Amino acid sequence: MAKYKGRPGHNVRALARSRRIKAILSFLGAGALVCLLLLGLSKLLGEPIDPAQNSSSSTDQTSELTVSTSIFYLAGASFLVVKGMHFWKRARHADQGAQGEEDIAQALRPLVDAGWKVQYGRHFSNRLGDADVVCLSPRKNFYVIEVKSHRGRIIQEGEQLMRQMGRQRHGFEKDFLSQAMQQALQLKKDLKAEFVTPVVAFSNARVAKSVRIVRHVHVVEKRNLVSRLRGLDQGRSDVSEPEPKHKDSLNVTKPRPAKKQKPRPKLRSKPKPKPKPIKKPRHD
Repeated sequence: MAKYKGRPGHNVRALARSRRIKAILSFLGAGALVCLLLLGLSKLLGEPIDPAQNSSSSTDQTSELTVSTSIFYLAGASFLVVKGMHFWKRARHADQGAQGEEDIAQALRPLVDAGWKVQYGRHFSNRLGDADVVCLSPRKNFYVIEVKSHRGRIIQEGEQLMRQMGRQRHGFEKDFLSQAMQQALQLKKDLKAEFVTPVVAFSNARVAKSVRIVRHVHVVEKRNLVSRLRGLDQGRSDVSEPEPKHKDSLNVTKPRPAKKQKPRPKLRSKPKPKPKPIKKPRHD
């Protein structure tokens, strides 16, 4: 395995370009249908009416044909527009995923400098797709990393991962844990390795401190990925990971320390004036 193999995000970038081309073709097809409709209507309305035929019947037939043709062309154009928007949206998602893989590759640079070997976009022959990142440590330990570019805060509910955005919690569209485990098993079979550790790494989201291993899959965020891999390679799974610098990103409100009130200075009481002695009158 070479020090570097493949380019991070290359396969996903190609997928984004393919989806974007499909979206553009769909938009062009919708525009072509609208142009054909307008051209047909102009020709149909511009034809002279034969006075030998019944003008009322010909007018009714023309209107019915115009309405049916317009509905057909407009329905086809609307379908192509919706389809194009769908492909364009998925292309943006693919670009975001490619950016996530590139960010993870940048985070793995310290491991590469330490002698780790990294492969990007390893293709499987079955329906498992591509493994985003495959790592081989100097100790001959294999790791397969499934990169996800979702935002928010990653929490755990039972045996599932959830994404928290503010006060709302959402499930994921796919089972990332099962996908990472299947890729690890397939990679173990292909490489004839003793064991392959599955990892799900989030490039943009923050992972709750309580979420570490879910269904035998390590879950980690980008800034803790290197320390987690180093700890696993040394046979330690209880690697201490630093707290995030920005508490707001984890939706944790840090209580403000109470302001210390300065003690009020004691007011010195003025000494009470001594009463003057009353002089008794002298009687001569």
